[in-house]
This record gives sequence, C-alpha cells and structure tokens, in this order.
Amino acid sequence: MTAAGIVGTVGTVGPAGTVGRGGPPGPPGTADRAALLRRHGACLLDPRHHHSSGDGGVRLATAYRPDTLLLGAGFTRLRARFDALVADLLPDVEPSISGARLELRPRRPGATGPDAWRLLRDVQARDAELAAALTLNHLLSVPEQPGGNPLAVDHGRPGLDRYAQSFPGRGPVTLPAPRPRRAGGRRPRVVVLDTGIGRHPWFLADPAVTEVELPGGRRIGPQLDPGPVRPADGAGDVPQPLLGTLGTHAGHGTFVAGLLRQVCPDAEIVALALMGADGLVAEDVLTGAVADLADLQEAVPGWADALVLSLGYYSESRHDRAYTSALKGHLLRLARAGVAVFCAAGNDATRAESFPAALADDPEFAEPDVVPLAAVAALTAGGRVAAFSNDGPWVNAEERGVGLVSTAPVGMAGAARPAVRARGVRGRPRSSGDADDFGSGWASWSGTSFAAPVLAARYLNRLLDAGSPGSAPARRALVPLGRTVRRTSGPAGARISAADDASDRVPDH
Repeated sequence: MTAAGIVGTVGTVGPAGTVGRGGPPGPPGTADRAALLRRHGACLLDPRHHHSSGDGGVRLATAYRPDTLLLGAGFTRLRARFDALVADLLPDVEPSISGARLELRPRRPGATGPDAWRLLRDVQARDAELAAALTLNHLLSVPEQPGGNPLAVDHGRPGLDRYAQSFPGRGPVTLPAPRPRRAGGRRPRVVVLDTGIGRHPWFLADPAVTEVELPGGRRIGPQLDPGPVRPADGAGDVPQPLLGTLGTHAGHGTFVAGLLRQVCPDAEIVALALMGADGLVAEDVLTGAVADLADLQEAVPGWADALVLSLGYYSESRHDRAYTSALKGHLLRLARAGVAVFCAAGNDATRAESFPAALADDPEFAEPDVVPLAAVAALTAGGRVAAFSNDGPWVNAEERGVGLVSTAPVGMAGAARPAVRARGVRGRPRSSGDADDFGSGWASWSGTSFAAPVLAARYLNRLLDAGSPGSAPARRALVPLGRTVRRTSGPAGARISAADDASDRVPDH
C-alpha cells in the first residue's frame, strides 16, 4: 500500500511521534483503516520521515506499535548503554523488558508515552551497534498493510486497483470434488500461522491440530494473539455485527489449509490462529509464536517439516535485516533444524522488500546446513507472474496464486443479499448469487498468500518421495526454489511454464 494512499484522514505519525490529521482527504476505505489501527493500538509512520522504496519513487507505509520496541539477540550485552541513553533522552520514561519485548511506559500516570520511532531514530544517530539490536514492533498484515483482501479492489493503492479488476477476489463457488485421500505412511507436518481454521467437512474426519504442547508443558493455541480480536475462522469473522460485514480476511486460514490438503493429502496440518478476521497482528506476537515453534523443533527433532507465513510488512529502513534480528534469528533456528519456511511475497505490484519474505536472499539462509526460506510470487493460470504480485531480486520462488479454489468455513455468511430474489415453480425461491454466503464450503481467491501454501505442499510431496531425509542439507535440495526462465529461441519474451518441473527453474541457491 503506498503511503500516498493512507495519509490524510487516517492520521500520520510525525518526527515527534504525535498522531495527527491533515493533508488531502484519504482514499475510499481510509476511515476503516483508521479504525483497524486504533483497534491494534498502532499508527502509521509519516512517509516523509522514512526511506523511499526505490520503486519509481513510491513510498510504502509502515504500521507499528508506538509503545514498544523489539529486542534482537545482541541487546543483552548492550543493555547498560541502552539504559544510559534512555535516561538521557527520555528521563520521564520507565523502560520495562519482558522477554524480547521492551515497553516504554511514562513514569507519571496519565502522561503521554514516548514514540518508539523517535527513540529508535535517536539511538541510530548515537549508537549504530545498539540500534542494530532494536526494531519497531511492526504491524504485519496479510496484504502487508491494513485493509483489503489478499487481492482486493478499492483499497486505495494508486495504480493497483486496475490490476485487481482483472483478477478474482474472494467469492463463493461450488466444487463437487471428493475429499483428498491419504496414501498412508509417514505424515509430514506443516504449521500455518494465520486466522485459524473454521468448520468444514474436509477437516472433520481428518481434523487439523489446533493446540501444541511446548517443552515444559506449556500449551499454545488455538488462539495465539492475546488481543481483543478473536482470530478463529468462523468465530469472529463479522467484525461489524450491526452491518453484518464479513472481515476482510475471514476464512483466510481455512482457505490456506484447504490448499495444503488438496496438494498434499498426507500432510498433517497444525493451524494456529495468529490473527483475526482483519488480517493484522503485531510483530511481537509473530516473533513469540516462531520462537515457541523453534524451541519445540529443537527439543523434538523432526517435529515439523514446513511453516507457512502469508503475511508481511514494509520496513522503515533500508537496513531492516539488521533491525529484524529477533524474528530472523528464530526463523534461522527453524531452518537449521530442518524446517522449510514459505512466505508470501505480497500483493502490491512492487519491487520493495516485504518482510519476512525478503529474508529469502539473506546470506545466512544460503548456508549449506540451512533449509532455505522461500519468498513466493503468484503466477496466473497461464504461468505468468500476476500483475499484482510483488517481485524483485529477493523473490526466489513462484507458484500459481490466481483464481484458486479451496475450503471456506461453511458457516461464514455476511448480511449482503442476492440482487434478485423471487418465487418460482411451486413457490420455490429463486435468486442470483449471494456474494458473501459461503454455505457451499468453497471459495475462489487470489494472492501470494495462496501461492505460498501450494508451493509448501509441493515441497512436502517431494519430501515424501525422497524418503523424508532428516538433515537440513538433504532437505535443502528439495525446496522448489527458482523462477521461470526466458526461452533462448522462439517469440521474444516467451516464458517457460512454472509447472512443478525443476528443469524449467533457475535455482536461486
């Protein structure tokens, strides 16, 4: 989402961190995005005070929690320097550290708290080593910024709406297909951190796992976000009960799980609800969940085989790999323990890096004892890169992500009604389609959010075919990375299909 499409009535955060109004009126849907930000205690960085993406001069907005910072692995060693700086810069603030999270609390009750972005900039100016161990607590979203679907129309991203017009958004369909049958034998395990999973016939006989016991006996799930938004698909997917409007991302996790089941029926799916129907989650919640999974994987080697992350954010700095050290560190722990991570590249038609997908070309993920991280672009049914898909040197994988059909919670229905309703023969009701009634249990949707799980499922099939090797180097060779290549002969610009054929791919590692 471009910053130009958000500033104005949403409110922006200036260099002092104050939330203000001003500028031209916002685009359609701006008021809804403002409500989303308020619900999550977040704000948007004034685009004048952070970097240009380098993508034709377009600036991409950063959403974050102004009352917290996240701590990287090197912070403990530098704690004394941080305390001295805070005492000098913010004498009225009491920093409070809990795990990898730093809360900025005013010492006087009722006083306005400091802004994490202003503090981070001051630290960067005075102590670059310390700044590298701190990051904003970003607000991650399925479409990378508040509002819209994985692919939506009328979301205020200039120039992108016309791309969306030619691709299907979320809509109910009918799929008269049987439930995929298991072949038997070992079940690879894939973890999906998303909106949870709703009620659907495919997940009754073979239900997804929604709770996990960690080392030490602590249990997590089915809901991971302690915030006010109930994440589970099918329970909280109508965030505006008065209007009966479906959440923009209601059914997202169920759709992802259905794709995994279609492509790899043998996979055991662990579906943990990380976010609500609005598709938003704070970075500290994601980081904590990934850390828990890494602890479990190290305690129980081979517990998981893949992780799907269909979410992301745009950073405030060109050097965000350094400032995303906590999340990156836990993802690396998983990768060294044999887990392949598949991240959606994003749907903003930009080359700008979306995190965590942009970690794919980090040198540490290229080491021989690390399973690579895949940043997945979306392809059309014809094998071309979708016009909405993010793309760039950091995107190292691709899969079809346009017009896919998958599972939707059978109880998911909004208040909209068919445009035409009448009585027919023998008084039986007749109508046109109902755009927000998913009683069929099936939906069609588009986005890199869905290309990522399809590629993850193909990897799990390769893993099974190879006899499920346990070592990270052996698994590394099985991850279906690479992009389609241009033919050396034939019509100019012709592209080889991105079907699951290694001969058509250019390995990125």
